[in-house]
Amino acid sequence: MAVMVRRLFTPASAISLLLCLSTGLLWARSYNHLDEINDSRLFVVDRNSADDVKTQLYERATNIMSQRGRVQFWQIRTVPATWHREESFWAYRSFDLQPTGSPGVPEAGRLGFSLQRETIANRASFDLVFPLWAFCGTTSILPGLWVLTWWKGRTRRLTGHCRRCGYDLTANVSGVCPECGGFVPESIGANP
Repeated sequence: MAVMVRRLFTPASAISLLLCLSTGLLWARSYNHLDEINDSRLFVVDRNSADDVKTQLYERATNIMSQRGRVQFWQIRTVPATWHREESFWAYRSFDLQPTGSPGVPEAGRLGFSLQRETIANRASFDLVFPLWAFCGTTSILPGLWVLTWWKGRTRRLTGHCRRCGYDLTANVSGVCPECGGFVPESIGANP
């Protein structure tokens, strides 16, 4: 199990590092640009009553937007009784931000986090705002641990210590660490 964890640690750290770097770039970009990805679906309901055709629109919209160092995820849904056809589209938009900012993002709470839910009649909305620094900091933990373990192993190799437990192997010629029983390369144990 420990060997599998060690083997997965390096690729997971590399993926986490890529996420951290891309989040950092998005964070820096968010102060000058508003980026938005939108998935909107319109449900069209046709109702015939006494030769009178009434068309009602119901929507489900999902939006992810980044600006001013924050990411906002919101979703609005209305619940139709029945529907006949669906019209859907994805859209990506990018705008230059004005110095005053954009009034569309709600004020975030302490440390930049915000969660709001609202239900009115048949319309429900969900709004989540979180700062990009939190995601960037979280994704930097695993690469940081990888650098620490690499540095620790490098220091042990250079100073004549066991790679597994850190035991001082000066003048050890047996080829086995007396502390943990691990294999000792000849170049480490032979140092006077």
